[in-house]
Amino acid sequence: MTAEYKKQPNNSWVEFLSFAKGKSDLLEFNNWLAPIVLLEAEEEVVLGVPNIFVQEYLLENFKQDLLRFLPLKKSGDLALRFVIREPEKRSIPSKKRPSPASISSLNQLYTFENYIEGPSNQFVKSAAMGVANRPGKSYNPLVIHGGVGLGKTHLLHGIGHYATKRHRKLRVGSITTESFINDLVDHLRKKSVDQMKKHYRSLDLFLLDDIQFLQDRLNFEEEFCNTFEILMHQNKQIVITSDKPPSQLQLSERMIARMECGLVTNVMVPDLETRVAITQYKAENKGLLLTY
Repeated sequence: MTAEYKKQPNNSWVEFLSFAKGKSDLLEFNNWLAPIVLLEAEEEVVLGVPNIFVQEYLLENFKQDLLRFLPLKKSGDLALRFVIREPEKRSIPSKKRPSPASISSLNQLYTFENYIEGPSNQFVKSAAMGVANRPGKSYNPLVIHGGVGLGKTHLLHGIGHYATKRHRKLRVGSITTESFINDLVDHLRKKSVDQMKKHYRSLDLFLLDDIQFLQDRLNFEEEFCNTFEILMHQNKQIVITSDKPPSQLQLSERMIARMECGLVTNVMVPDLETRVAITQYKAENKGLLLTY
């Protein structure tokens, strides 16, 4: 069916990119939209994308905006077609860039020693120490959920520090969900996904922060779930943090079931005494003297 054009398609795509850049943060734009190339703008708009994930991201997040900017067919549908396009080859520097999880990404300040314990977090800290002491042999997976600023990431990194001190040969990977997604996109562009899979699936202790960012991203969720199942089958330890319990996350039933097969713990809001202790500790570290 022949498309009806109200604008020049070439200009329309440029205008859309300008609009989308203002709507997205820089990292998101560079990862998802910048790699898209306008290949043709005659009977229909043809976009070159490096992989199916970029195509799905564009349609899932910008479908209504595309209807405003790009030409439409008589049926009202977008006059749009995608082509999986070979990415341009770039010169590879002699020094290989490591995967995010291969970098020592544990925060040196987040250890069990400086985690202030109180009634609201005693159980979850005990569970975290149990996992760090015997990775893969106690609670697996361990899911730590709670609100912002309650110490989930602190416990996650504390597990990593404690485990590496007690088990020198342990392969530990600590990464945020956002970095995991960006890492997958990067390897998809380079057609080196197998290399990424080999890396993550060789870990003995996998620490993933903020899994809620996998919500509504089914393709990325599937890759993580596959890695999750392989590690579990090998009795490798997985620790996950989330702002909600698994049952309240918009994830697949498969993923939720995997998370709930271990121990799900909640970091609660600390009581007054614990909050005072936390404040005193932070003040002392900054050389401040608090009076009451």
